[in-house]
Amino acid sequence: MRRSVLNHYAFAQYFEGAIDSETAVWSSISKDDWTLITEMEGLTNQLAQFSLGEVQKQGVASSYVLLFRKMLGFAGESTTVNCLVLDRPGPKATEHSQRRAPKSISEFSWDGKRCRDRLREQLALRFPVEDLNDIKALLLDPRIKGKAHSIVSDSSVLAQAETELQFEHALIYQKLFARQTADEECKGEEPLPSGVSQSSSDLIDTALGALLEIDAPAQNVEMSDFQADLSAQAMNAWNEWKNLNVSWPCSTSQTGKYNLLDLYRNVDILAWFKESRQLLFPGIAVLARIYLAKPLSTAIQERFFSLSGYVVNDLRTRLDEDRAEMLCLMKANWREYRSLQKQTEVDSK
Repeated sequence: MRRSVLNHYAFAQYFEGAIDSETAVWSSISKDDWTLITEMEGLTNQLAQFSLGEVQKQGVASSYVLLFRKMLGFAGESTTVNCLVLDRPGPKATEHSQRRAPKSISEFSWDGKRCRDRLREQLALRFPVEDLNDIKALLLDPRIKGKAHSIVSDSSVLAQAETELQFEHALIYQKLFARQTADEECKGEEPLPSGVSQSSSDLIDTALGALLEIDAPAQNVEMSDFQADLSAQAMNAWNEWKNLNVSWPCSTSQTGKYNLLDLYRNVDILAWFKESRQLLFPGIAVLARIYLAKPLSTAIQERFFSLSGYVVNDLRTRLDEDRAEMLCLMKANWREYRSLQKQTEVDSK
């Protein structure tokens, strides 16, 4: 669609002097059709910038799905859309640099408004609710966790996800450090020398032994204190994680802030955990491998953005404008296409 709008002026100039058999194709596309094309392109263009699935990044984690949902919601509720203008393009103009002008939704054609309504229906269909596991992934991703309250609309679900994560983190933290402590204790125990016997004859007499012996605390009490100490450490580690602010290897804006889309494109979050934070936040790193290791499925984005409803293959790297243009041309020339097809079948016989 974008390329067709760019070539609109050239089409108009060409068909003004073309023979009648060729002008039939051009005249079948009315001015209202061209207006609808610019409106449809404007609607999809404001959504296409959010589709990280189109660049096939393996590092796009599942935490992106809620941000994706929120951005699509904002775009669907916008009152103006930047639409392409059917003007003569400049000598160096391309389909990506063609001039745009803001157009109010109230000025859209009936078909354009219907296209917008269908996009919003698709949004509600593809993202009906905020999944609890997606919220956990969001809280475990240091790139976006600070925006959790802005992205998740249901505060009770957000609180539930955080509570469950705290419990899971405490459990993992205790298992990790309890195992480490047990290993250290095993290493510290030295076997008795082979020449030493523990027979009763070698022990001191009973009276002296009773004098020198004192009561030791019960083993279960030591374990209880140890577990309580680990629980406190796990809570401190979680609170430190919540307040963590990372300096990312990405450029900032003039206000000194990062762009989340740039962070998702350029930062491999699992590699960051492995290289930088696995020792400082071991429990968080384990949870990250659980909730962030699975890349965001591009199928949702591909079905949402696809004009024909097909899921694109792994080799796709951008919105298929060539195919969209071909669909428009085939629809406008469907009768001629069927006539040529029948004529070809007759000639082949």
